[in-house]
Amino acid sequence: MTVKALFREVNYQLSKLLAEIEDGDIGLPEIQRPFVWSRTKVRDLFDSMYRGFPVGYFLFWENPTNPKGTKQIGTNEKQQVARRLIVDGQQRLTSLYSVIKNRPVVDDEYRQAHLAIAFRPRDKRFAVPDAAIEKDPEYIKNISELWSGPKSRHRFQTEFIDRLRAGREVSHDEEDEIVEAIDRLYDLRDYPFTALELSAAATEREVADIFVRINSEGVELKQADFILTLMSVYWDAGRRELEGFCRAARFPAQGAKSPFNHFLTPSPDELLRATVGLGLRRARLQAVYPVLRGKEIDTGRMSEEVRTRQFELLRDAQKEALDLDNWHEFLGALRQAGYRSGSMITSRFNVLYCYVMFLIGWRDYGIERSTLRLVIARWFFMCVITGRYTGGAAETKMEQDLRRVIQTTNAEEFVEELDRVIDTQLTNDFWKVALPDLLATSAGYSPSLFSYHAALILLDANVLFSDVRIGDLLDPSVSPDLGAMDRWRLFPRKYLESVGVTGVGQLNQMANYAIFDRHGFRPNNESSLEYLATLWERHVPGEDHERVRFLHALPEGWEQLEYNEFLALRRKNIAKVIRAAFDKLRTGVAAIPGAVQPDRWSGPTVAELVAGIESFEVEFKQTAVGYGERFGKDKYPSNAVIKTVAAFLNTDGGTLGIGITDRDNHILGLEADFQRSGMDIDGYLNAITNGLASACGSGPIFSHTRARTEQVDGKWVIIIDVAPSTKPVYASTGKDATDKAFYVRANNTSPALNISEVPDYVATRWPH
Repeated sequence: MTVKALFREVNYQLSKLLAEIEDGDIGLPEIQRPFVWSRTKVRDLFDSMYRGFPVGYFLFWENPTNPKGTKQIGTNEKQQVARRLIVDGQQRLTSLYSVIKNRPVVDDEYRQAHLAIAFRPRDKRFAVPDAAIEKDPEYIKNISELWSGPKSRHRFQTEFIDRLRAGREVSHDEEDEIVEAIDRLYDLRDYPFTALELSAAATEREVADIFVRINSEGVELKQADFILTLMSVYWDAGRRELEGFCRAARFPAQGAKSPFNHFLTPSPDELLRATVGLGLRRARLQAVYPVLRGKEIDTGRMSEEVRTRQFELLRDAQKEALDLDNWHEFLGALRQAGYRSGSMITSRFNVLYCYVMFLIGWRDYGIERSTLRLVIARWFFMCVITGRYTGGAAETKMEQDLRRVIQTTNAEEFVEELDRVIDTQLTNDFWKVALPDLLATSAGYSPSLFSYHAALILLDANVLFSDVRIGDLLDPSVSPDLGAMDRWRLFPRKYLESVGVTGVGQLNQMANYAIFDRHGFRPNNESSLEYLATLWERHVPGEDHERVRFLHALPEGWEQLEYNEFLALRRKNIAKVIRAAFDKLRTGVAAIPGAVQPDRWSGPTVAELVAGIESFEVEFKQTAVGYGERFGKDKYPSNAVIKTVAAFLNTDGGTLGIGITDRDNHILGLEADFQRSGMDIDGYLNAITNGLASACGSGPIFSHTRARTEQVDGKWVIIIDVAPSTKPVYASTGKDATDKAFYVRANNTSPALNISEVPDYVATRWPH
């Protein structure tokens, strides 16, 4: 039985290969893989061809979906879609095309450069031009001029010999040899090549396998390489936009907006993931490639209509992904989560996939920017600390998350779904058991370590024994010298070795390190525990002991503890600090022992509330649940609660008591709601907080409200203290999250102003 080959052999002259590239018949994208060859490799390639040596074959792949003549999507170019795609031989073919056509290449740093190769006809020597060669008349400085310059071959030869004769004597025999050498160089355009052309029936997996087996350097073709190649073929302008964005992200721009940032210098294949996630709702690129080729899922046939439709989705998504406002708003969410630079991020997938969630929230649900930033900040915080998008399962986990958000139909459901996932991950067991276990590491580059640093930034902590803020020390935009931060052992190395602790894993335990200012007071390996105790008494005022001990996770009397006991306690304390920081992201309030709370949170107790009546500043609700208000389901909180809180924000503030009847001030409690919802008091309060943030915006809710709980005669009551907002707050209570109203307080009611009345009210209340 004859084996049917997946390839056929095709012979070319170099000039025909280059002509088909120019016509677009063979796809040669500039950065299918960036041009990474050195100039010496290009020199050696031409030297081998000149000597008649074989220089390898090319591997092409027949494009299955387009007949000759089909044009690219979204460009005004008349170049036809490539019928053959280059799989192997990209660097050689790019070198040949660049030198013979005198076209620049783009390297892996996105810099354009011409590949100049010199040639000395006297001894037929190729060289990479340098200063000496530039001054040497014996050399043709750039052989590209022979094929692509304005002069004919004869004139080129004549002028070269004339330049030689201006400096020395040239015999007729030498002249003949020079002419022959240049003729032979010119004839390289007819150098024969063999190409193996893979059938259109070959799958991308088979092509990748073939590539790895025949490629001498063992480079692996990734799924992104195939997709980027398709973009070059069908939507080259889009690929150029993608590459241009990545190039601009590498360098700060002077006086202009740019994608440059301190978190991520993306590559085209990385940003492609954001575009694909938003436009096609996929994370696994292996599943994306077939549909971009035009494969019909049901029949398996190739369809130009399918391909065109998928590329349109990709184009719309890329417009959002490369929008500089979107990009920097998202990066602001990372800062809001406490992170300051890429040096604090161990998985680039965490950044890229969180960007997808940001784009979905913005483009598809129109979530207000400040609200969305905070939602994504806590989502990112969770993803980092749990390693959600880390390792080989990152694509699979993101596929699951995309399927979850596909089921949501509006902004409120989208936010609720993300927060629901957060709640399932960051449970009490996670904070108390799993996280301390993750902190039991000696790695100096771990997500749990950087989560602790982010937490210290969120909680506005200073460096130990210093008044320098950790946030400033770790922020490259504030302190470019990141080396000013030091991590030193609390139990010094010399002391540990003296008590028998010698293993690197134990000596370098993360829980034994604290952040110090290199230019301030800090210990060293020779320090003693007594020295640290002296620094503590000297540089930490008594009133700050409790707060500083909490932030730096120092157990009471830690210097007296046995080392392993200290490590176990400090890991638990670090977990508490990280949890406090997350609570601040979630509710706007972090419980820090010894911290002074703002004076505005001095609302009445439950006893004081029920002793009075509803008024301009006091409101009672027997429940926070809107029964059947949310598409026939219970809503948390009810529209009545949303209106009251929004009205307090837009007026002079006030206090809302939930679990208290408004007729006789009777404490009803919330137990019936708990039973109906299956929540406890914490889950119930979280649902209210998230619902208010979704309806009124995270900014005013997290910065101008505080919720507290009290139990009276065994019945739970929630009190929400509301401070006056510093700007207008519009609230959404309907199905459409963009349909907002402006509520104010009038005696003991919360009416919505007529739309025509709002401008005058705002101008009077917030004149500046």
